[in-house]
Amino acid sequence: MSGQHSELGSTQSACIRCLAPMEPSDRYCRNCGMEAASEEAKTETYLAQILPDRVDALLEKRFKEQKIIEIETTELISEKAIKCLKIFGFFLGIPVALMISIISFVGVKTYRNIEDAAVRARLR
Repeated sequence: MSGQHSELGSTQSACIRCLAPMEPSDRYCRNCGMEAASEEAKTETYLAQILPDRVDALLEKRFKEQKIIEIETTELISEKAIKCLKIFGFFLGIPVALMISIISFVGVKTYRNIEDAAVRARLR
């Protein structure tokens, strides 16, 4: 960019859109037709051109990082839930399986057999 300033000299400026050299008396760029403006207007135009893209890029990066954090949090929660369900299944499943095996060993095969045993117990 410093080479460009030396080429333009002190009397010339450059178009902010296409960087073509412009004379101070030029109202429009001879290359792209953009209106030559004061330094303040040039700065505003330049910022208007580059800021939206940069803001979008930064927001995209931030949302990407946020999504990664959300995914990691979801994975941790699901891992803990699975561990709790395994423990719950272990402490509930083993006693239920033992109870079913004891009941079947005694000879109770259906719910009707349990009702009949309850009726016999009341009659005694």
